[in-house]
Amino acid sequence: MSSRVIYWSMALIFICTSSFGQNLKTYKGEYDDGTANKGNATYTYYEDKTTQEYIKHGAFKFSYIDRDEISSQKVSISGNYKHNKRDGIWIFVITYTDCPTNGDTFITGTKTLTATYSNGKPNGAWLYKYNVKGREKRYSLNGYYWTSFQPIAPELVSATYRDGVITGAVKFVNNLPYSDYNSIAGQFDQNGLMSGTWLYKSPEYEKTIDYKSGVLVRYIIREISSGKITMKEVDDAEMTQ
Repeated sequence: MSSRVIYWSMALIFICTSSFGQNLKTYKGEYDDGTANKGNATYTYYEDKTTQEYIKHGAFKFSYIDRDEISSQKVSISGNYKHNKRDGIWIFVITYTDCPTNGDTFITGTKTLTATYSNGKPNGAWLYKYNVKGREKRYSLNGYYWTSFQPIAPELVSATYRDGVITGAVKFVNNLPYSDYNSIAGQFDQNGLMSGTWLYKSPEYEKTIDYKSGVLVRYIIREISSGKITMKEVDDAEMTQ
């Protein structure tokens, strides 16, 4: 390639990039995230010359805080838009400080989702984590006091997407006492259908389910301590053809 061709190619790229960059504007202020939360956001955008719509393009950040006399909850979202579609890694975080639950426990900690997008579709690794501790608010003649913080079993979910379809290995761990199974591990095929062996575990039982293109072909529940099978189901071979 001649030096003249290289020069004009670089010049054209520079002109296009500069022209587009000059059209980008920045918004910073109140933002409605589509729920009851109305926080503040900062992002860049440009105007579509055909539709006159504003198109988000570039870094995006959103934050929202809700607090009262005791509790606070903060929502934080950060990521990148590419022509109004989510692109790359997005991080969603909810931070709790002494937030009430359905019971008597007030939780402090975080709930985090790290998600990967391409052209607006889930594409790549996704990871969800829930990590909090809890304490109770007790009342006395002198008012109220807090008990000591106690650990709460964490939750974790990991999965992989390809062009909007969940594929590959999936893992779920929660260790919560009211859950039938504290861990689940399996996989999806390229079409997003359950495939192969899925394993469900609790302290007492282990459940194994085999799938073929989304069709259940074998189901076994076994006592972990004795190895005894308490339930078993195997489908007819004709159903799995």
